[in-house]
Amino acid sequence: MESNSPILGLLGEHIENSPSPLIQKHFIHYYSLNYSYFPFQITPDNLREAIMGVRALGIQGLNITLSFKERSIAFMDYIDSSAKK
Repeated sequence: MESNSPILGLLGEHIENSPSPLIQKHFIHYYSLNYSYFPFQITPDNLREAIMGVRALGIQGLNITLSFKERSIAFMDYIDSSAKK
């Protein structure tokens, strides 16, 4: 990981057994991409603060666990038409 690597991650609750970090890190390595991928464990009570923190820290992208997908829409700047469906 380089110090200027854009950060991506998984945001959710009970993510300790999620395969997402392993899968995403594999593809980052396989395609020699300059990204870092981290899991971010949160609770339902701090979803809003977590998303605001993502913005403040300049994190480039997130996977969001199913339990937070609908609630997180309220904090998005843009929602693609396929996500709206």
